[in-house]
Amino acid sequence: MKTFEIKKLSEAIEYMMEKHGADTRKGSTIPYFTHPIGVMNILLEEQSFDSKINEDVILAGLFHDLNEDANVTILTIEEKFGKEVARLVKNASEPEGLKKAKDQIGNWKKRKEHSLNLLRTADKFTKMVICADKLDNARAIHRDIISGLDVWKKFNAPFDDIKWYYESILQLLKSGNSIENTRMFKLLEIEVNEIFKIPIKNCG
Repeated sequence: MKTFEIKKLSEAIEYMMEKHGADTRKGSTIPYFTHPIGVMNILLEEQSFDSKINEDVILAGLFHDLNEDANVTILTIEEKFGKEVARLVKNASEPEGLKKAKDQIGNWKKRKEHSLNLLRTADKFTKMVICADKLDNARAIHRDIISGLDVWKKFNAPFDDIKWYYESILQLLKSGNSIENTRMFKLLEIEVNEIFKIPIKNCG
């Protein structure tokens, strides 16, 4: 990265950390900001294999949860970081009405079906941001399983529904504007296959 790009990325990381504040990852004391940084890192690594991944994609990965979880509007993101970053963040976010519904358990499948429907026609950069997000989440699930934690209790859905969701994501990332040949897709596929090999009786 050029010097000015490093400075901009540093400022973007600081902005993201400020907005997510002291939030923690679900069911843990791990700072939430470790997740968007993980997503950014995946995209930065992918950039070394694909020069078409530009600064906007990297920033969208870093900011992908700001609208959904930190109440930063898409308009604010656009004003501060540009239209393309805002567009990608919007594509990676669940609609406010679904995300903030009181019945999160009953609403889980509706939220995930919305995300899957968006993937059916999504462009490659949107798919890359979503793939990086799911890869970082899958790695976190895998680490929890290895650590002996009852990870599935963190979710608002049963094991079979979560399995359905991740396997559906894999299929849709391969369709349309496919990213099947990217390194991060292949890494996500490995993680998903590994996670869901675990017998249901061991999943709480």
